[in-house]
Amino acid sequence: MPAFLLSLREGLEAALIIGIVLGAVNKIRRTDLVPTVWLGILEQLDQNPKKWDLKALHTMLVGGAAAPLAMNADAVAVP
Repeated sequence: MPAFLLSLREGLEAALIIGIVLGAVNKIRRTDLVPTVWLGILEQLDQNPKKWDLKALHTMLVGGAAAPLAMNADAVAVP
């Protein structure tokens, strides 16, 4: 149970930070930087494969911003 609570707290903290960064990028009207934010997150996940267990992640929802296709290996581009 403590490990679950720690993981939950870490996940919420990461989501909060990402939301703040994306909100700031949107506020300064530099939405062209949104993919860069998502690519930075992907790079961080790739650098620490043992720290982040994403095997159970089947779908990634990105609200209000277009994540690069590289974020989801099964992504299909919609024309």
